[in-house]
Amino acid sequence: MQVVPSVTKVAVPVVREYLETLKKYGKPDWRPSAYGLEGFLAAKFLAEGLRRAGPSPTPESASAALAKIEQFDAGGITLDYRAGNREGFKSVEIGNMGAKGRLMN
Repeated sequence: MQVVPSVTKVAVPVVREYLETLKKYGKPDWRPSAYGLEGFLAAKFLAEGLRRAGPSPTPESASAALAKIEQFDAGGITLDYRAGNREGFKSVEIGNMGAKGRLMN
């Protein structure tokens, strides 16, 4: 199981954004992965929390802002980390494991 869509699902806007960003800013040998997409989503969520914390965020204001985010649309994926929830993305996807336990999609 994986907590993000497959990186082949380009119909999902955030997957498309991740792939475009990786192609534009990544190193030539970097390959799309579920792990990379999960990190990309985490970065988008953190950036939204910092934006909501105001022009001079502190650790406290950023933490408070993140705890108030409900139903954040990251681009076809809704994240929710409000206080008392902390589940993030409520869906799971089936992943394919290859040799040595490596996630293949």
